[in-house]
Amino acid sequence: MEIFFTHERLDDFRIVEEMLLSNRLLIDPADTESDHSYRLISYIVSIDTEFKCLLDRNIVSYLIALAKGKIVTSNKVDECYKLTAGLQAFFSAANIMSEPGIA
Repeated sequence: MEIFFTHERLDDFRIVEEMLLSNRLLIDPADTESDHSYRLISYIVSIDTEFKCLLDRNIVSYLIALAKGKIVTSNKVDECYKLTAGLQAFFSAANIMSEPGIA
């Protein structure tokens, strides 16, 4: 089966996907050693399935800082904020519901 997929920001999402995969932020909780590729297209074509994600409290902290207006620079120190923003952008584009995992 062949699928033609287009999105106005597809090239940007490919960069985000690679960034998330290379930093091991997209992991299957049932198989953490898996090397499955998590791609935006996989979620978009699965319209019958609802996907959810439980966010680590550190990621939630970074999201809160970004929502409060944190200025992100190109310094290595701010890399975690870029990854968090990329992760949330991926979730939004893939229609994945994310929830904080705060105890």
